[in-house]
Amino acid sequence: MEIDAKLKHSLMFPGDSVKCVVSLHHPLSSPSNVPIRPYSLTSPQKGSDPKPPEPGPSPSKSPNTVSVAWVALQVYGILSVDPTKVCLPPISILDSQVHKSAGVSSYLPKIEMSKGRYIFSSPQILLFCDVSLSPGESKSIEASCTLPDNLPPSYTGSSIKYSYYVSIIALRDIKSQISSTRFQFIVLNPEAGFIRTRLEDVAIADYQPKVIEIKAPPILERERGTEGRKWNLRVNEDVSLSVKETTLRNKIESMFSKNSTVTLNIKKGNFYICKFTMGASVYKLGDLIMGHFDFSKADLICYQVIVTLQYSEEIESTYIHPNRKNVQKNFQTIETFAEITTNTHSTNFRFEIPLSTSPQIQTDLVDVQWSLGFEFITAKVINDRKGEMNIEFAPQETEKLNWCLPISVLVPFYPNEVDTQCRKPTSTLLKL
Repeated sequence: MEIDAKLKHSLMFPGDSVKCVVSLHHPLSSPSNVPIRPYSLTSPQKGSDPKPPEPGPSPSKSPNTVSVAWVALQVYGILSVDPTKVCLPPISILDSQVHKSAGVSSYLPKIEMSKGRYIFSSPQILLFCDVSLSPGESKSIEASCTLPDNLPPSYTGSSIKYSYYVSIIALRDIKSQISSTRFQFIVLNPEAGFIRTRLEDVAIADYQPKVIEIKAPPILERERGTEGRKWNLRVNEDVSLSVKETTLRNKIESMFSKNSTVTLNIKKGNFYICKFTMGASVYKLGDLIMGHFDFSKADLICYQVIVTLQYSEEIESTYIHPNRKNVQKNFQTIETFAEITTNTHSTNFRFEIPLSTSPQIQTDLVDVQWSLGFEFITAKVINDRKGEMNIEFAPQETEKLNWCLPISVLVPFYPNEVDTQCRKPTSTLLKL
């Protein structure tokens, strides 16, 4: 018996539906084409059990027929930490409410409390029960599960990791051991770049997405009629608006509307090195960062310029291990540009922000921020006997000028702005 699980999209946003097609197959001959039966699990009310799919009539068994007692699916997120760098609070969130599931018992992997926590776990979805397959026969079903709307984004750092999985659990028969496999998907959260997401807000079994709603005035102004049609609203009607979504979208769009060219004069003391120009200071994953150096009016010779695209990981002071209290930010280099500029009037650099990296995020444990690091190798500036500053032009006498420019790297707010290649399907195979 083979169990093939395919996730339609490997990249999700909080509130998205995780849609997974699970197929049973007896691989002795070519599989037959059977329609997929959709089965969706929204957030059930506490105390209620989701109804598993009704098993069909059992076919007449042959010597080559194989059976499976049950197959279940579960979606969950894990926070993993390096216990030598991060100390998690002693309060356990791995209580019975987190593991409370419908249908069968929970078979999530155990986590040592010093090394991690469950961010959330969905109720288990019972997909198949007491199914028999003849050689070449297949059965498929589609399961859908809605993610919470306040999840920390996927992130893999040197000290902390947020990761999300779909787990497939199966039992061949009562005499067999339970088999399981899992595959990972990515969660992007635009909100995490502005609002600190907290672990305790999402570590719950009842993960009904929360939406704050307000009532619009009974009569909308006539000049807002165009906006009303854009959002499919009707004049003179009460309208429910998501404050959270609208505010976040407006904040992101406001940042990009003010995203003007950055021009800076780089100096060392009274000596002019170059003029630096960059097209913007706010970017999204996948964007290009382009910068220009103009050395044509330099007073101080610059022998080399080095630019580094990087992000920093800073652990919240409350959770830093006592042995690492003196450790400041940890920097991760994405790409580096270096060029000899001794006889250069101008030069340019270009970086592409990888879609696979993390944007700027803030959670209750970690703060991730992006920046451009600059290093200028210049002629040495010396003081003569009169106290005046002079330049030593010997190439062997050089000095370094280091400088860091913060930038913002955000998640595209609209899911369709993310490259379709990053939303490609993913799959896993479990053999019983």
